[in-house]
Amino acid sequence: MRKAQIENGLVTNVIEVDPDHVPDWCGDWPTCEGAGPGWAYAEGEFHPPRADITPIEAMAAVMSAITAVEDALTAGVPLAEKLSWSAKEAAARAIVAGVGLAADQSLLAGEAALTGETVEDLASRVIARADLYRFAVSRLAGIRRAAGTAIAAAQGPDDLEQAVALAQAQCAAIIEGASE
Repeated sequence: MRKAQIENGLVTNVIEVDPDHVPDWCGDWPTCEGAGPGWAYAEGEFHPPRADITPIEAMAAVMSAITAVEDALTAGVPLAEKLSWSAKEAAARAIVAGVGLAADQSLLAGEAALTGETVEDLASRVIARADLYRFAVSRLAGIRRAAGTAIAAAQGPDDLEQAVALAQAQCAAIIEGASE
C-alpha cells in the first residue's frame, strides 16, 4: 500500500508500506495509488501537477477566446453579407440623418421588403447592431493588447494563467452583454 505525506496541500513524499503493519507515524497519511511528489491533495482527492503553459500557448488561448466572441457575434451570417456591413451602416446612417440617396435606400429596401420592416426601422436596427459590433471589436482589440502585455511581462506560469483567465472572463462578458 502507498501512503502520501501531505504538507500545505501538496504531496511531499510517498512511501510503500505493508497494509497489515502500517507504522503509527504515517497512519493518518492518505492512501494513494498513482500520486507522487508535487501532486495536490484537497478534500480527500489527489490532483496531478498542472502542466505549465508557455507564453505562446497563453496567447493562443487568448486568441481562441477572442475568436469565440467573433463567432458568437457573427454566427449564421454569410461572408458576403458581412462584407456589406460597412456599406449598409453608411447607408443606414445617411437614411436616419435624412441625407440618404437612392443608392442608400436601395441597399436596405430589398432586405426591408423581405422582413416586413420599413427602410427607416431597418436603418435604425443596422446602426444599433453596428454600434454594438464596433464596441465589441474595440473591446476585443483592448483585451488582445492587454493580454499580450501581461503575457510578455509574466514572471511564471501563475502570471500566464492569470492573464489568460482575465482575457477569457472579459470575452465571456462581451458575449453575455451581446445576448441581452
